[in-house]
Amino acid sequence: MALVIWRFSPSVLILALLQVVLTLVILRRSVLAEASRFQKLITVLLLLTSWTAALTLVWWGPDPSSPIQLINGSVPAGMSLGSWVGPLVVIAVAVFLAIKKVLAEQRPRGWPLWVPALLAAGIFTYASLQTLGLNDPGVTASIAFYVGPAELVRHGGWLLWDVPSQYGFLSVLAIAWLPLQSAWASLFVLNATATPGLALIVYWALRSPRGGILDWVASVLITLAAVFLRAGLYPSFLGPWTNPSVGGYRFVFCVALLAVLLRIARKADGRVLARWLVAGTVLWLVSLLWAAEAAAYATAIWIPAYLLLVWRVSRQVPRWRVLLVAAPFLALACLLGAVVAIYELGLGHPPDVPLYV
Repeated sequence: MALVIWRFSPSVLILALLQVVLTLVILRRSVLAEASRFQKLITVLLLLTSWTAALTLVWWGPDPSSPIQLINGSVPAGMSLGSWVGPLVVIAVAVFLAIKKVLAEQRPRGWPLWVPALLAAGIFTYASLQTLGLNDPGVTASIAFYVGPAELVRHGGWLLWDVPSQYGFLSVLAIAWLPLQSAWASLFVLNATATPGLALIVYWALRSPRGGILDWVASVLITLAAVFLRAGLYPSFLGPWTNPSVGGYRFVFCVALLAVLLRIARKADGRVLARWLVAGTVLWLVSLLWAAEAAAYATAIWIPAYLLLVWRVSRQVPRWRVLLVAAPFLALACLLGAVVAIYELGLGHPPDVPLYV
């Protein structure tokens, strides 16, 4: 809605409101079950139209052509039908999402739960291993901010002192420490590992445990659109494999924190298990060292939720309340002390923390 107001268009505003109304209607089982095929077709077409119009507002680059321009052939110079591949896929995903809960089938008997997950992992891995666009000069310049510092570290440099660290700390050290022939190869392998990991987390959050084929298709398509297409660069739809800063390599730990909170929320009896508090705190600590931006997001995600959770847990044992509240901050102090100690031993002075921020 903010984008619609910012770049006001009466037609898009009307279609956006229509989209909200239709989505609410289609999610009601009784309405969809009683509707005729013609009514269902009209509903889907209206959803397609509204999503197409809305998607023209949210690209990073120049405005894509409008649906009307695409239909009548008056596409502006520099535009192509290829630039509509992403929006069309997302439109299809939107329709699947709208009917996902209504038409979800029961899981067939004898169909192991790990089979659809394995198939989804294969699709996400294939999407993450693409090399399209890696030879583009602009892409090379973006990736260089990772591999350049990593190469300097491999030649004896120290981050936060004599090596720049634009895109993080541990994220650069991981590239430098991976024993491959070049930092370029190391980044590609790490990115191709983190991106499917991020996709699997999104897939897990969407997938219904007892969902059927339609539920699986919808979950996979929504994940592909959210993780790969929407993070791509307009108009060529190059995914996060060409720009790690918008994909799993930068934010997988933040999304994993959201998954931990979702797992806790899905606990039927409302219990908060200690292992999930520990897992979330570990992910938060890794995010703090990974990159400054990831640290900010991870802190906003985890610390308020952690404090609420341990406050609820400690009602039964009040004497543990102070210790539980202080636990992540004590762990952070120990972690930072270890980093400072390493720099003191290696360089004779602490790191330059402002360089990290």
